[in-house]
Amino acid sequence: MRYVIAGAKWSIMDLYEKYNFHNFLLTQLDRNGISQFLPTMKEWDSLIVDSWAFSVWTRWINLDFDEYGRYAVELNKQRGWKVQLYYVWVDCIPWKVGIKPTTREREESAKKSYENWKYMSSTYKVNRIPVFHQHEDFKWLMKYVNEWADYIWISPANDLKPKERLNWLWKVFYRYLLPSWKKVKTHWFGITTYSVIKEIPFYSCDSTSWLAGAIYNSFFRFNNGKASTLTASSFRSKVGVDYGKLSDRWKYEMNLREISKMIDYVNRLQKAKNLYYYE
Repeated sequence: MRYVIAGAKWSIMDLYEKYNFHNFLLTQLDRNGISQFLPTMKEWDSLIVDSWAFSVWTRWINLDFDEYGRYAVELNKQRGWKVQLYYVWVDCIPWKVGIKPTTREREESAKKSYENWKYMSSTYKVNRIPVFHQHEDFKWLMKYVNEWADYIWISPANDLKPKERLNWLWKVFYRYLLPSWKKVKTHWFGITTYSVIKEIPFYSCDSTSWLAGAIYNSFFRFNNGKASTLTASSFRSKVGVDYGKLSDRWKYEMNLREISKMIDYVNRLQKAKNLYYYE
């Protein structure tokens, strides 16, 4: 399991290296951030560029995926020879924000997402990641698998309870992906909850949870297979340090250190089950 640092910051690349993080995620809307981040990356690093279709959709903005495609090609020319670059293609989200789509609308949006991926695959020769959403028919997932999409973005629904999302992710991997799991890499969108990632061995997952210390003054802890979160007050009572007065860099490092311990533990579990990607 590879932990992908979402919202990565070029200014603390030394911390990523210190705790063995080499996979990153930035949105194509943050092109200035990407231009700053890419030169700091090493040959064994990877960067996923997200189209940010969901954010665009919630703002009622049209996203020009040909312009995005040209941008991807240009990035590859600049840096693609040096690091691994992947691009999440523009997926289609059904109907309107806040309105539950019908089955037909979900089918139409899944078809449009597939067509977008096929168009981009034939037009822009870069590493493309299609998106499969919860609530879509599983035939669309299998079309990506059977048509040799070597990396697929798995997106659980935001409007469901954690257990419902976990049950769906379990079904995705063990019922549909397990027979071809070494042929197709899969990425969980926005999920790094320990109770989930230890159960289902997808290739990678991303999260901004490493930022929680600086944003919410919360500290993640991992010890002997147990994960917990400390608030600033509980951190002060247990450690004797005022967490709120620490610098953001210290907060980043503390959470990165604990997340690194968690990922190492999860990878040992996956290797024991012979469900680990060795590339």
